[in-house]
Amino acid sequence: MILITGGMGFIGIHTARQLAREDELVLGYNRTLRPAAELQELVGAKVATVRLEVGNPYAVARALAEYRPTSVVHLAVPALGALPPAEESLVNVQSLMNVLESARNAGIERVTVASSLAVYAGLAGGPFREDRALPVESTSATGAMKKAEEILALHYADRTGLDLRLPRIGLTYGPLYHSLANAVGRLTHLAVRGALPDGKSVTWTPQQLLGGMDLCHVEDCARAVAAIHRAKSTAHRVYNVGGGASISADELFSAVAAAVPGAVLPEELRHTGARENADGYMDIGRVREEFDFAPQYDITAGVRQYVDWLRGHDL
Repeated sequence: MILITGGMGFIGIHTARQLAREDELVLGYNRTLRPAAELQELVGAKVATVRLEVGNPYAVARALAEYRPTSVVHLAVPALGALPPAEESLVNVQSLMNVLESARNAGIERVTVASSLAVYAGLAGGPFREDRALPVESTSATGAMKKAEEILALHYADRTGLDLRLPRIGLTYGPLYHSLANAVGRLTHLAVRGALPDGKSVTWTPQQLLGGMDLCHVEDCARAVAAIHRAKSTAHRVYNVGGGASISADELFSAVAAAVPGAVLPEELRHTGARENADGYMDIGRVREEFDFAPQYDITAGVRQYVDWLRGHDL
């Protein structure tokens, strides 16, 4: 059995679907619990669920004692912008240490901890490989938190012998994406729904205009995370999980326009200027070679699948 923290989330549900093909699962959740019938439909198998505030060491230890999983996938994170900097740092570090220490005390040898493409922010001259030195400065909370978590988790594993795996996940989109935190989710929702929720808009960052985005369809992301976690042993501990290409703002705009003919999209979002930093994406050679992973969705196919799903669901 595998415990997935953040198991009710966007990437959590899709990762559960991949792992459920061979393993029994217990999905950890904090506030939102999906109905059993919905979970079975989404995951493709019956799963156990447990209320789990990963910032609480007693809750993590209790869940491990009750369900006795053989490994853990740690995906849970606080909502973006939900906490002030000091509290966000404390929650992230406490949650990570609770998971690692509770797993070790329970005799669990393998833990996968989700990291992010954001650790590469501020670097020039990609594609970015896993052995690239990372800057100390961070341009976002996600970058800062994930770099700190990687350092602490790797040090913990070195001292304890824990089998640790760290997938660095790119900008992920697709079915069940509820936060609409990235441009592809917002632009696709705008095309299908005709409007975005209050307070949300579609804009491009300078990097997106002059470079591009490392976009990964959630099903591809989940396949890679599941393969990394399920492997009996790995040659490395850190793996890039992305689309393997840099998608420009105009390529994304064109993919959405093609998937939703006649959609009213702001023309100011169309950008056909020169791309000065088009290599700012992750090299996925390591995960490709070791796990025979290749993205099944390019941006055109991925957006089309996402659009088809949105047309049949309320989210």
